Amino acid sequence: MPKGFLKRLLGPGKDPGLAEIIAWSIDQVEPRLRQAGGFPQRYADVVSHAWAYCRDLAARMPGPMEVSPLAFARDPSVHALFASPESIVQALVKSRAVRDWHLDPGNGLEAFALMGVRLREKAVLGMEDHNGMLCRDVAQKAVYFSDHTFSNLGNTLANTQALLARQFLASLLGRVKEKLEALRQHRHHLERERDELRARLRSTPGNAVHEANLKQTLAALSDAVAALDLRSYANHFDAVLRHPERYLSLRGLSLSLDAMGILRQDAGDAQARPLNLYEMACRDRRHWIVMLVHCRLDELPPYQERLATEERWLAI
Repeated sequence: MPKGFLKRLLGPGKDPGLAEIIAWSIDQVEPRLRQAGGFPQRYADVVSHAWAYCRDLAARMPGPMEVSPLAFARDPSVHALFASPESIVQALVKSRAVRDWHLDPGNGLEAFALMGVRLREKAVLGMEDHNGMLCRDVAQKAVYFSDHTFSNLGNTLANTQALLARQFLASLLGRVKEKLEALRQHRHHLERERDELRARLRSTPGNAVHEANLKQTLAALSDAVAALDLRSYANHFDAVLRHPERYLSLRGLSLSLDAMGILRQDAGDAQARPLNLYEMACRDRRHWIVMLVHCRLDELPPYQERLATEERWLAI
């Protein structure tokens, strides 16, 4: 269907890019909806609502924070999120997204990206000063970060935010697909149950219990089939896209750590350094600490050499 035709159907005053977003959203879930009744008007409002939420969420993403070996010594947040300058190099080199970016000759030696990390806690024994007395073997909690990932790389911050907004919308559409798949599994279960009950009735005709169960199963199956009718798909879009905050959100997280990464319960502790982070709740049941970062690849001399070494190992 031509884009111009979609724009005319949506009417004047709409976001000129909305037609493309609607068509893309439909294709992510079920391309056959293009031929079903109500496309694209039926989806315009709900997709527009979710798309606005996703763009706002991308714009509110914290950062950008510079991620480089030099920044490790300058920025306490970088120092807290990485174990050493070398670990920054390793995280960037291990990232497939960064590798692909670097191998593309059209890209430069710096990029904006979304960085995700997992927050870990570990019980340790350490030393603490209590009223001028040094106490040993004090139970403490060490905080560190692992599984550094980089995604949605772009030449500019705006470019990365645009990629993020599209990724967020894709995540919401993934929720719609999950709900539809759950309905399909439920329908298959009811179909098997129907067949089993009919088989039992053939062997025991007139069994009142089996007849009642079959009637109940057939009614449930009818509802399941109706819910999976293409004309009902818009309702499933509504269930998720009208309430995107239920499936995709940012939550502030404040920690007080000392220089060694030990959690300090008292924010007024002289050794405590505040670390303000944001945790993202999404389809991944594991919550990730996320932020926008600026990667200076020209400050990573070992990068090209390590990349060549990895490629040689892959070739072997």
